[in-house]
Amino acid sequence: MKSFLPFLFIALISNSARSQDKFEIKLNAPFLIHDSLVLSPPPASEGFEEFHNFRLETNKAIRQTMSIPYATYYINIQNENSLQGTLEYSQPAIFVYLDVKAENQPHISDLFFIEKGIYTVSLTKESGKLEINIDSPLNNEYKALKKQLAHLYVKSDEYDGVEKLINFEEENKILSAYIRKNPDSQAALWQIINEYDLHHGHPAYGDNLALFSQEIKNSKLFKSFSEKLSKGR
Repeated sequence: MKSFLPFLFIALISNSARSQDKFEIKLNAPFLIHDSLVLSPPPASEGFEEFHNFRLETNKAIRQTMSIPYATYYINIQNENSLQGTLEYSQPAIFVYLDVKAENQPHISDLFFIEKGIYTVSLTKESGKLEINIDSPLNNEYKALKKQLAHLYVKSDEYDGVEKLINFEEENKILSAYIRKNPDSQAALWQIINEYDLHHGHPAYGDNLALFSQEIKNSKLFKSFSEKLSKGR
């Protein structure tokens, strides 16, 4: 038994190390040099903060705010910006620029995904909004999925910029067909999680969850959300 313990200890350390993936975002935002930007998860209800747990390495240019109960960082923009960190699984995020010249009016980017690997994000400011350009596998898939769902949403006039779903039944049908063809889709899983959170839940989401692959069902994110769903949030 004693000879077995060191191997068990090593295995536990190995599993712990594998549970965290590394990422690096090379951020280009030339219009914001020497200004600041916020990186955070999209708006989330109480109880959903636990899904947003990515971590950035902090330094003189990057600091974490502790006043918000999930990962939120202030970034002082330089000529070159490398945002390095770890995460358990791919997670949605947004950039927010508070324009001090316009009484801190927020300029918010579209939702994008932080995922493992190294990739470039470019930001521009157009018509009061942050336009984001990113080329990575999950983000490309999410863009394609959102195009299929675009006609089911209307723009919000609220400051948070969250789009409003106007036809749940139709979205559920589209997602069902999509997941059957793409059972390993993290983009579809996050679409369900975000909509369940924002629109106060619906039992029909459980039907689509059953369509995911076993690999997705074994993930921590899927298990945590399924448990929340079974408890009615």
